[in-house]
Amino acid sequence: MDRYAILSAFGLDQIGIIAKLSEVLAGSNCNIEDSRITRMGQALTMMLLLKLPQGLDEGELLKRLQPLKKD
Repeated sequence: MDRYAILSAFGLDQIGIIAKLSEVLAGSNCNIEDSRITRMGQALTMMLLLKLPQGLDEGELLKRLQPLKKD
């Protein structure tokens, strides 16, 4: 059975922010099924529908994304 998660993220728009997020997701074998990304002033907001691989739970994915919070 396929498993999905919705990831929302926002922060100051800066070069490479989408690439960094995509690297973590690809390294976790997640697939971006759908996305909405918008600039609002100097902020970047995004919502991603992710297909999760077998064996990866939401808690582990959040742990892998944690270092991006600093950026």
